[in-house]
Amino acid sequence: MDTALRTDITVDQIVQDFGDYYLDSGQNQQNLHMLPFESFETKDAFTIVPTDDTILREGNVEVTEILQQYQDDFTPKGEVSIDPVQIPLYKMKIDQEFNPHKLQRTWLGFLTSNNTDTTTWPFVRWFIEMYLMKQNMEDMEMKAIYKGVYAPPVEGEPGEASKVMNGVDKIIDDFIAANKVTPIAIGALAADEADFVTQIEEFVQTLPEKYRYMNMELNMNRTNRDKYKRGVRAKYKANYDPKDIKNYLVADYENITVVGRPSMAGKNRIWCTPKYNALFGVKGFENANGFQVEKAKRKVAVFTEWWAGCGFIQPKILFTSDGE
Repeated sequence: MDTALRTDITVDQIVQDFGDYYLDSGQNQQNLHMLPFESFETKDAFTIVPTDDTILREGNVEVTEILQQYQDDFTPKGEVSIDPVQIPLYKMKIDQEFNPHKLQRTWLGFLTSNNTDTTTWPFVRWFIEMYLMKQNMEDMEMKAIYKGVYAPPVEGEPGEASKVMNGVDKIIDDFIAANKVTPIAIGALAADEADFVTQIEEFVQTLPEKYRYMNMELNMNRTNRDKYKRGVRAKYKANYDPKDIKNYLVADYENITVVGRPSMAGKNRIWCTPKYNALFGVKGFENANGFQVEKAKRKVAVFTEWWAGCGFIQPKILFTSDGE
């Protein structure tokens, strides 16, 4: 691998401040502090479908009425039509390569070893468990499942997390462009918190009656979810059950729950669908937290790959605002 493509492990400031040597002062991994990672929460909006295929193939069934008045003549009536649905899975990966020997003459020497097999060094395990596993889930959440727009890789160049798959935003936009989904017009989100609650209630009231009474999660970004909660207090005050505010239930529809998704940060779209209609297909997804570790001379390589993709079976029951 070209030097420019190796994983960067920067310890220059450690060396400058703590010295170019290892001195055991009792330091350990508890002395390494990281900012918190986002978890992969938006996958909870989907039905997880493990598969050995690279495309989820489903069938949309449409039927017509069958009931009719009695007559002695036999008068068959009814229609069943089945259309194919395909949800592609995208192959994605993690590749890392580094030389951990640079840590030996630093304060971080406790992560190294005298063992010539560098794959057994504590740093490798720390690197995987504390960095790769957690950053991977954050990348899936914040870059891929909602905001992702797939682009083919450029040969020999590392790709971007935002390009590994088509996310919800792109899928909904494509449905709208194809006239398969008609957005519910609510306009720009209201600045006033109580008015915002009214806006959300009107969105739900616009849903077809059948679906207003199904269990659904109304997805929005976390800032708007918090705004909704404050708005409920402002609009209903003592006339609203505190537990309903806590659970973010939409007034008059105890089956509709407002949920804030980290993946939607900065986006103002509101969307919902029955969970059975939203599929997250995975192939070898256990590899997202399972890594191959190899050594080549003094370098360590850590890598893995898997397939994933999300989509919706029936666009007719995917409901979205016109917010984006």
